[in-house]
Amino acid sequence: MQAVTDRLFPLTEWSSIDEFYVDTTNLQILHPDPLVLGLLVKQAIFDSTGLHCTVGVATGKTVAKIAADSHKPDGLAVVPPGTEADFLRGRPVRALPGIGPKTAARLEPLGLKTIGELLERRWESALQSLFGTRLHWVQELARGIDHDPVVADRESKSLSHETTFEQDTNDRAFLEQLLHGFLKTLAYDLRQDGLAAESCTVKLKDSHFSITTKQRSFPHSLNYEPEMWPTIKQVLHELVKPETKYRLAGLGLSSLTAASPGLYDQRRDKALKAMDALTARHGPGIIGLGGVTHNESD
Repeated sequence: MQAVTDRLFPLTEWSSIDEFYVDTTNLQILHPDPLVLGLLVKQAIFDSTGLHCTVGVATGKTVAKIAADSHKPDGLAVVPPGTEADFLRGRPVRALPGIGPKTAARLEPLGLKTIGELLERRWESALQSLFGTRLHWVQELARGIDHDPVVADRESKSLSHETTFEQDTNDRAFLEQLLHGFLKTLAYDLRQDGLAAESCTVKLKDSHFSITTKQRSFPHSLNYEPEMWPTIKQVLHELVKPETKYRLAGLGLSSLTAASPGLYDQRRDKALKAMDALTARHGPGIIGLGGVTHNESD
């Protein structure tokens, strides 16, 4: 996915392995309609990864995130400039950054439930006691005023992707297929950046929200999926517990190093470049090398 954002945007800030902010200021001449730009992003990510995503477009990071969160899954929300306060007014107060479960629990006895109510004068004294000097910042966010800039990540030591399922599952074949799909995209991203990974991490979250992870090193640094998959598949099998249902799965590739020029022989290297060119045009899974059947679990 990072290869897509690098291609589309001059500035990208990753807040998690599957969530990012971008600054589109310099793209407004090329893409003046934010709705069209949002659709472009969604299509580019789907073409590259086969995954649907939700896009929120706004003048600031806070409103964009709330808009995206309220339109999941596979949504697109555009909040025009000047309408931020109206958009936020009826949203739950918990949706605002800086108001976690504990703060929300203290607001609840007051009867204060929406973001718009944070701006009502009748709550001023109670809110001042609760937030202190932070109240001005909270109320600015409640108006949709957000001065937090998009800050590009300066160094990436890992690549990863995870997703939450619509329904909990204990289908091992499904988990294998999902992680295998993640790997194809991540390995492609590695090659596009001239990198290779020395280790992998598999992450699972069960239906009780308990998270388990396991890391394993590859025999040597790799960036070609068929050679990486056996290790990742073994780690997955070691993590999965019989009769346990899972709601989230993720895969990370870490200890990234510059790919050695001699990582593959000349013939394989040319074939990989040709395969990546097709992937860039048609998306992952369009082709594989060496007779490897990519739609199988192994």
